Amino acid sequence: MKHLRKIVLELAACIACTCIAALPQQRIFTAPLRAEALNYRIVDDEERHLKFTVYADHAVVYGSFFGPSVYIGDIDIPSECEGVPVTEIGSRGFRNFICTRKITIPDTVTTIDSRAFSGCGILNNLVIPDSVTSIGEYAFEACDSLRDLTLSKHVTRIEKGAFYNCRFVQEFSLPESITYIGESAFAGCQELSSISIPDSVTYIGSYAFSQCTALADVKLPRSLKTLDRYAFYGTAITSISIPDLVETIEVGTFRECTMLSAVKLPKKLKQIRMYAFFGCSKLTGISVPENVSTIDFGAFRNCTALESVSLPDGLLSIGLAVFENTALKKLIVPQSVTQIGEDVCRNCTKLTEVSLPDGLTEISARAFYGCTNLADVKLPAQLERISERAFQGTAVARLILPQGVRWIGADAFRNCRKLTYVKIPNSVTNIRTEAFRNCTRLMSVTLPKSVNYIGENAFTHVKTIRGYRGSCAQAYADRNGIQFVRLS
Repeated sequence: MKHLRKIVLELAACIACTCIAALPQQRIFTAPLRAEALNYRIVDDEERHLKFTVYADHAVVYGSFFGPSVYIGDIDIPSECEGVPVTEIGSRGFRNFICTRKITIPDTVTTIDSRAFSGCGILNNLVIPDSVTSIGEYAFEACDSLRDLTLSKHVTRIEKGAFYNCRFVQEFSLPESITYIGESAFAGCQELSSISIPDSVTYIGSYAFSQCTALADVKLPRSLKTLDRYAFYGTAITSISIPDLVETIEVGTFRECTMLSAVKLPKKLKQIRMYAFFGCSKLTGISVPENVSTIDFGAFRNCTALESVSLPDGLLSIGLAVFENTALKKLIVPQSVTQIGEDVCRNCTKLTEVSLPDGLTEISARAFYGCTNLADVKLPAQLERISERAFQGTAVARLILPQGVRWIGADAFRNCRKLTYVKIPNSVTNIRTEAFRNCTRLMSVTLPKSVNYIGENAFTHVKTIRGYRGSCAQAYADRNGIQFVRLS
């Protein structure tokens, strides 16, 4: 009997647990756990459409715990609740109050938590009292109707996304207390046309002002040390002077600032990262400071009006596609440079003259591809390799390769229709496929004994090849029906 009773009780417990698990899950509000007070109570103020979490010495206010609110009307937050001051607007407290135009914050409030007013689409009247010292991440995200906002003069940080996508804000007044502007803080504020950043600011985060498409007037503070990735991406700034304490122009910082025509770089600058000025189509000239050692991938790519650039003597590396699709007319690469990336000047159709450093051992793939007016090239004395398509489509007429060159890549001089003479040194071993294809004025060429490979269609318009009996040159001539003149 006792055994049967035990079985019945166990079955009942299992059924009860199953029923409870099947019940609809309810969202339960949990007040923040605080070290100074584990005891709190929830107070509803139905008349004002507010709820409070009340602790022993302060209260946190919320407008709604769950979902969007359809409350229509202004909200006046009281300065106290049940005898304690209201010091905090809780996380997501008024999120998506889509029909509220005005919220009054009392001067007892010191903290506005994350996403507190996020998505308040028609909120257009808000004053943040000077008592506020902290504004959380995305606190005012997508408050589309905010036109202007004055911040508390005691706030020190604009956190991540604080005013993200406040599309119609036209003016911000930042107090002198601000030291930090976080990631995406003002990103997507499409009507923001100017902003004064106080001298107290030392850090501007990634995407901080990105896609502020009307932002034309910006003055960076002398105190600034870090200007992070894509900080002003897609803005309308016309000129910029970067403060002396900044040592790196980060990835995409001024990418696609299509109205930017003048840039002053700081003397202590050490690095220009990839896409830093990509697509700045009105930028006409740039002077790179003497301490810069590297210019990374695509830094000035698609700066279609860029006609002149001054590079420092200490520069070590120029990355891939750095000057691709620019209007450069002349490029003098300092002797200190040991590496030039692929596509570095690709499609620079106005480029007529290039001087390369003697210590450079390789001209990378497509380095000067499509530079249709490039006629004057000073090749490095220590050059060993010319990679594929390096000079394809250029206007080079005479080509004297330095002793030491071993490799001429595929299509390296293809479509060089003005080329009439080429001197190939006895260090060359490989002439790859179509290296001189469609060089329509190149009628004859002399090939040394060192050449042991000539690719298909390497010399499509050559009528005469001079070389040595039994050489790779003779074999190529015989194979392609080209007249061979034997050298003694």
